[in-house]
Formats: sequence, structure tokens, C-alpha cells
Amino acid sequence: MTLNRSYAGVAFAEPRPVTTPGAPEGYGESWLYVPKGGLRPGTPVIITAYPGGSVRPQGNPAEFSAMANVQLLAGLGYAVLTPALPPTGPDGPAAHLTERIVATLDAALAQYPNLDGERVGYLGHSFGGYAGLVLATETERIHSFVILSGPADLAASWGAFSGFGRANPEFGVSSRRGAGWAETGQGAMGGPPWAVPEVYRGHSPLYRADAIRAPVLLLHGELDFVPITEAESLFTALWRQDKDVQLVTYWGEHHLFVSPGSIRDAWARIDAWFARTLGVSPAGSRPAQ
Repeated sequence: MTLNRSYAGVAFAEPRPVTTPGAPEGYGESWLYVPKGGLRPGTPVIITAYPGGSVRPQGNPAEFSAMANVQLLAGLGYAVLTPALPPTGPDGPAAHLTERIVATLDAALAQYPNLDGERVGYLGHSFGGYAGLVLATETERIHSFVILSGPADLAASWGAFSGFGRANPEFGVSSRRGAGWAETGQGAMGGPPWAVPEVYRGHSPLYRADAIRAPVLLLHGELDFVPITEAESLFTALWRQDKDVQLVTYWGEHHLFVSPGSIRDAWARIDAWFARTLGVSPAGSRPAQ
């Protein structure tokens, strides 16, 4: 039996390797997903990263999440760069992220000269969203950001309840997950906020919001275990500085969006955001606004 016969004609993006000279142990091989039609001169780039996550191309490209989705980005006409990044080290989650991602971008630009280094965006989800916010505070090489469900203030998310946990107290205190993530998980702060306050501050992008120059689109689910207040606080920080920022709250959604309506709306906004802020619509059917 065959389901969804029309999908057999989908042209999935082709992954091509990117090698960063002198990459440290744990860096691994990165990948560039080439959109249908190949790399034409001036092809814009979207980076999507997740520290510690595998970037090895999947055997079946149709098996993917609807969030930081390389195939959907490539379907919009972008070349999509997925840097191989080690997990959080002893220096904390923000350490070396920018230099490693920028080094991978430079390697891709050198290896594939048709890429446009002046039209580079970033899309990240969860810990990948956090990585994007760190980038936004430390470099101007990236010209537009889309952040989905990313933490901005590690001390605030440490003790906050999730939206679902707040509405369903019978499941227990939902802040335990955030505390564990911050102290000994990906956050790797090494203790609670009162024990190492400067460590939390030093690795929280919210406290460097004044350094963000690029436009930022924040997409967040109301019931996410990464509290919606993370996106709200960063939005307020950028809005107060009169910077280019938008916040979209998806009511009833969790960390991963599941409603077809939410997913369609999110990707329509992502499409329009990159077309406007990068000044290009690579698929040719959507004028830059």
C-alpha cells in the first residue's frame, strides 16, 4: 500500500560535507544542505545549530521535526548549514559557540563560493535557540534570527514552572526539570543561582541584549517547559531599545508544535521574516518586503 503518492515527487535537499580546518576534537563534520536547483551565485545561507546534537544526515529525509527543519528551509530556496558542535564543556554553554559556528560558516563560504556571506540567517530551536541568542550578542556576521522556544535568562528559567505544569499541579513541581537542566544538564552552571550568580549572568543572553543588532523573531508555545517568560523578557528588552523584534505566542502549544495550523502559521512567518530581513526571496515566488 502506498500513502501520499504525491510526496514521491518531493525534491529533498542534498547534504554536502563541510570540513573546518583545524577543528578540535568533538567538532566533527558539518553539512550544507543544497536547495533544488543547486548553489547558484548569491545563494543565501541559513544556519541551524544544536550544541552536542548529531548533524549526520538522516537516511530518510522525510523523518523530521517541524521545528528547526533543514528540509523546509532548503525548500524555501536557502542553503542550510548545520555546524557540528560539541556539547557543553567545563567553560559553560556559551563558551566558544560563536567562534566555532563562525569558523564553520567561513569554511562553507570558502568551500562553496556561490554562497552569499552577506545574506546569512539563523534558525534554532530549544538549546539551538539559546545558541542563536548567544550568537546574536557576540557577532554581526549573522543578519537575521528566528528563535523557537529558546531560553534567554538561565537563572529565571531555573525556577520557573512550565505552562503545562502550572495548569496541572497534580503532576508535581515542574520547576525541577529546569533546575536540573541549568545545574547539571546542558546548562552546566554547576549549582543554583545564589551559589554561582555571575556564572548564570555570564551565560545568559538577556544580560547582553544591548549588543544585539540583527532582527529577531521569537516563536514560543504557551505551555512550553522552557517558560514563555523567556521569550517575553527578551522581546521586552529589544522592544525597549527600539530594535527590530517580533514575538509570536502559540496558545496551547508545548515545546514541539503539533497543531497543523500552528506549524503552517509558524513557517509562513519564518518564510516572510527571512525574505524581509535578508532582503531576498530565493525561491523567486515571494517578493522581499
